[in-house]
Amino acid sequence: VMKQFAILTCTDCDDDGMPDSWEIGNFGSVTSASARSDWDDDGFPDAHEYLAGTQPTNEDSSLHMKDPLAPAPPAHLVRWDSVGGKRYRILRATNLQNGFTTIQAGITAAPPFNVFTDFPPQSPTLLYGVGLDP
Repeated sequence: VMKQFAILTCTDCDDDGMPDSWEIGNFGSVTSASARSDWDDDGFPDAHEYLAGTQPTNEDSSLHMKDPLAPAPPAHLVRWDSVGGKRYRILRATNLQNGFTTIQAGITAAPPFNVFTDFPPQSPTLLYGVGLDP
């Protein structure tokens, strides 16, 4: 009687940016997904879901911004889905030609979602983004 088993000598043998143990746990193998695949078709690549700590097989689990709330002017409330153990940054732009600027970094996750209050300069257009802090 003999039992076969494999011992992995690397944590990401297929070199796709996702640990093989995470891939096997979520997809059943290391060949079912890649850094660019989007298993649940939610618009976020599987490698980004790994980094964000979201569930790559659930389209409702991703790093999404929520509809803004309407606080008393001049404040703006930025809301987004968050995952425990992660840290986020808020970005703002007044137009897409000048790009986004980080206005706050190091925001600790407060699942199930975070809220950030911004007091922006007066502008006819305000664009917000949320990203992961390293």
